[in-house]
Amino acid sequence: MFKKLGDKLFYRGGFFHPTRGLKLNWENDFKQAVKEHKLILNIGAGQHDKTGTISIDPAYDTEDATHLKALGEDLPYPDNNVDMVVCGAVLEHVQSPAKIVKEIHRVLKVGGTMYVDIPFLYPFHKAPSDYNRLTQEGLDYLCRDFVKIESGMSMGTHSALAQIIVFYFQNLSGSPFLNKILKNAAKVAVSPLKYLDQVFPGTPILAGGFYFYGKKNK
Repeated sequence: MFKKLGDKLFYRGGFFHPTRGLKLNWENDFKQAVKEHKLILNIGAGQHDKTGTISIDPAYDTEDATHLKALGEDLPYPDNNVDMVVCGAVLEHVQSPAKIVKEIHRVLKVGGTMYVDIPFLYPFHKAPSDYNRLTQEGLDYLCRDFVKIESGMSMGTHSALAQIIVFYFQNLSGSPFLNKILKNAAKVAVSPLKYLDQVFPGTPILAGGFYFYGKKNK
């Protein structure tokens, strides 16, 4: 019971989690694609499934109709086969983001769409490793083989600041137990900051992360 309550309050999407992604237009297209039963891949989904998608992750122990154990660099789909690909909070954890983006381009149908994002000002976090950060210009260049529908900040300045503060306190002492207490106390203290992003996202110079939403045209 306490674990479920802790997850609800302190982890991704929780009331006291320090970050909250910005509302983005691509999500409307995603919901429509789900309604139309399009083939949608969610690369690097882990435990964060999206209804109506096929979750792809190399960490899965077992496979079923909606979960495939595979690398984003080697998707088990033929060329020009998929309607939409989502790849959120993944590119920082792979050694070669360009390989995943190239593979997304390969499996998408002409006219298919893709969404990717990556942190910019965000602390080091292993899952299981952490290799990359990109500016908006860097992400746009990485996705240059797609026609850009839109790109911008996926996480605002205030969420970035809140997360950095939390990571500071969770690594402040030499005691893991004390660090956990400090981390959760910091999450409670700074959690209101993320709501400022919904009114004033801040500046790309200090963004928490960036996204690219594009279409395959050839």
